[in-house]
Amino acid sequence: MAFARLAGADVAVMEIDENRMRFVQENLGVEHLIDGRGDAEAQLRAVFGGDLPLTVFDATGNARSMMNALGLIEQGGSVVFISLVQDDITFPDPEFHRRETTLISSRNATSVDFARVVKTLEGGAIDLAPWLTHSAPPEELIDEFPGWSQPENQVVKAMLHF
Repeated sequence: MAFARLAGADVAVMEIDENRMRFVQENLGVEHLIDGRGDAEAQLRAVFGGDLPLTVFDATGNARSMMNALGLIEQGGSVVFISLVQDDITFPDPEFHRRETTLISSRNATSVDFARVVKTLEGGAIDLAPWLTHSAPPEELIDEFPGWSQPENQVVKAMLHF
């Protein structure tokens, strides 16, 4: 999302959790926040002047969300699956072809990609501070780690620090 914004993309973020929606609004400077509990297509069309986005990135790790993403792109658009889910992903082939969809999976990056990310972060173009909501030193990790997976703790990103 941050790199898309740096590239000049008009970014919309869809979320279903109220705490994460608040986090996105307060910390990430996102232009458009879509409430995934409502009519996502209508909200996206309102944001993009009646059209749907040309590219949807799904990083949820949720099979249902990933399958629904195919219905949220404009004709000739692309869906990029960032996360890996241990489930089957299915979609109606006629709809897939009608939209002339490009489906992309992304799991790894090249050394060139990593170098670009490091350079961008070192240059201060993206502020990581808001993302890092929890941290612990190694000696506290055994006690802290179980809480990092509990939704009530509102962890966005947790980091082990030395």
